[in-house]
Amino acid sequence: MIKKLKKKIVIYSSLSIFILLALVFLIVNITNFSLIANNADKITEAIMRKAGKFEGMPQEGSEFDKPMGPMGPYSPEMQASSRFFSISFDKDGNANVVEYRLTEQSMSQEEAIKLARKLLDKRIGWVNTIYRYRTYKENGIKYVIVLDQDRELTPSFNVLWISLISLILGTLISTLILIKVSSYLIKPVEESDRKQKRFIKDATYALKTPTTIIDEANEMLRSEKNEKLNDTIKLELKKMNDLIDNMNTISILDDPKKVEFSSFNVKEEVDQVVSFYLNQYKENNIDFKLDVSSDIEYNFDKSLFRRIIQEVIDNGWKYSLSNTNLKLQKNEDRLTIEMVNDCLDISEGDQSRVFERFFRIDNDKTKKIDGNGMGLAVVYEIVNKYNGRASAKVVNKLFILKIEI
Repeated sequence: MIKKLKKKIVIYSSLSIFILLALVFLIVNITNFSLIANNADKITEAIMRKAGKFEGMPQEGSEFDKPMGPMGPYSPEMQASSRFFSISFDKDGNANVVEYRLTEQSMSQEEAIKLARKLLDKRIGWVNTIYRYRTYKENGIKYVIVLDQDRELTPSFNVLWISLISLILGTLISTLILIKVSSYLIKPVEESDRKQKRFIKDATYALKTPTTIIDEANEMLRSEKNEKLNDTIKLELKKMNDLIDNMNTISILDDPKKVEFSSFNVKEEVDQVVSFYLNQYKENNIDFKLDVSSDIEYNFDKSLFRRIIQEVIDNGWKYSLSNTNLKLQKNEDRLTIEMVNDCLDISEGDQSRVFERFFRIDNDKTKKIDGNGMGLAVVYEIVNKYNGRASAKVVNKLFILKIEI
């Protein structure tokens, strides 16, 4: 799937770049050739006004008597440098060379008359690529004016070829660059796909283990009486229910209709959660201290807030060595939750991964602790959903978990 997506990104991006460059190519060259044709038409019209000649100025007051700049059709430079021929045809079709300013090498007078005769039934346009022509009739006589634009078209053809080469090279180079950078562009998708696959794998494993134990315990109950089996079944069922609750909490975050914000007293909500964990702290000989003011009011979803506090406190009694301190305070619109507890040495890498789904620190003590590695992952999902921050670090063998929502 990733390879196909990467291929589509390269193809569609390259196609988009090609279309953009092609549009620029067309606009530049069409505009360029249109300007040349327009200038050529002005010259042939000027010649037409002088009955096939190209000299002097038009009659005063004529429609063509308009300023056209220092290089207009009536400038001496333009009249002297223009290469053209004009031929008239009488009613019987006899040709008469009115003016001929081409070299014999480019086109002889006989060839000029032959070409002009082919253009009698046309009005204006291009012929033989480089010649701009105009035909008109005056006093029963037809005139054909053919203007050589080879000199003017040469730079435009150069631009045409350069822009065409640029179009091809630009597309090829862009495609090569896209092939190189597509790996970086697709990296977030690959990471997401990797996490999804790992999540499915880990979730399957996490659910399969307790169900297998329950199934084996059930078989043993049939064959013999064992008082410990009942506790084992209850423990594994609790693991499954916790995992399901965690996954359900994450799914709720994607449904705004299930999230209800309301104002509540922070201490009252925290006290309710703490009361369920005091026995666990006592049984593990862990000193638990809570620091929260009784007048803090906060606007958030109650169930999600309780879930954050629950996972933070649960993480404390599981991984603390002797003491846990939980502190909550409000700074402007933000609520800061900070838990500090003594702990075993944790490597730098592990600190950045404690919020990953199903991640658990791998040491002898943690292997004996019940859990599925989803607690802090759920906290991170909630905090991240509402633009909060969550961080974890170890300083002097103290694990410091800080959450801002």
